Amino acid sequence: MVPEISLASIEQTVARLEQIEVVLLALPQPDEVDGWARERTRQRLKHLRTSALPDHMPVFSRRFLHGDYHDANVFFVDGQPAAIIDWEQTRLAPRAWEIVRALHLSMGLQPQLCTAFLAGYREVLSLPVAELEDGAKFYAALQERNVWTYESVYLENNPGPKVFIRPPPYVPFAQAWREAELR
Repeated sequence: MVPEISLASIEQTVARLEQIEVVLLALPQPDEVDGWARERTRQRLKHLRTSALPDHMPVFSRRFLHGDYHDANVFFVDGQPAAIIDWEQTRLAPRAWEIVRALHLSMGLQPQLCTAFLAGYREVLSLPVAELEDGAKFYAALQERNVWTYESVYLENNPGPKVFIRPPPYVPFAQAWREAELR
C-alpha cells in the first residue's frame, strides 16, 4: 500500500522543535552550523507560535508519485534523462506538490529557472495556475511542520543531514513562494 502524505499538527511540531532546542542549547561546543540551527529553531518557534498557519488539504486529486524527485535523483546520459533513482519515498499526493517541491529543492525557487521548468512542463502536460497554487499551499503547510533534518542531526545523532542546515533567517516557504511570483 502506498502511503498518503499527511499533516502533523502545529502543536506536535512545536513540541518536537522544543525538544531540538533543548539539545541545541546543551551542546558543549556548538559549531557554526549548530549556531545556525539554534537561531533558525528560535525564529521558527516564534513563527509557529504567533502566526495563523492554516492546515491546507489539497483540492486536486492525489496520484502515485516518486515522492523525492529532484535533480540529484535523475541520471543523465549524453545530457538526456536516462533514469530516476531513489524510489523509497513513493506516496499518494497531488502532482503539483511534487512539482513545487522540485522547484524548491532543485532550483531554489529562482524565478528564471523555475519559469523555464514550468514552461517546459506545460509543453507536455497541462498545469493550471490554480493547481500549482494548491500544490504550493500544501507544500508550505508540510514544510511548516517538517523537522526531519533537525531531528535526524540533533535527536538521532545522524550527522549526514547537517549539510542541509542553512544560515538564518528562517523564511517560511509560503513567503518564499510569494516572493518568487511563480505561476
